[in-house]
Amino acid sequence: MLYLYFGSRLTKNAIEDVNSFAINWDMSLDEARIFYLTKIIELLSEDNGKPNYWDCLFSRFIQKSIKAPKLVIKRNKEVGGAILPVMVIESDYVSAKGESILIDNQTLESIGAEIEKEFGIEFLESSRTQVISSH
Repeated sequence: MLYLYFGSRLTKNAIEDVNSFAINWDMSLDEARIFYLTKIIELLSEDNGKPNYWDCLFSRFIQKSIKAPKLVIKRNKEVGGAILPVMVIESDYVSAKGESILIDNQTLESIGAEIEKEFGIEFLESSRTQVISSH
């Protein structure tokens, strides 16, 4: 599995969205930050028979038309007590017309940086568990 860790800093637009979630759903800012990313993933993962946002994003960095792996948001406890979001990419590989392609570290970092740029939530780092063979 692959992990993208996000911090507490948000852009102005993201702050407005997160604050709105916190107020409207009666939740802490930490929980609202996690909810914000969860909703982004859900909305942009919709399968309507065409490549979704994540398929296109992974394809751009891998430079092949691919199907992105499943993405989920989990909680990551910080040393200071804050609860921050971590995006879990549930496979080390993407699928491209019957071919499995390993998601390399550079692609992982590029995807994290793109999420920060597009959605206004600070990207901290990426990591992976031991790579499991696709065969």
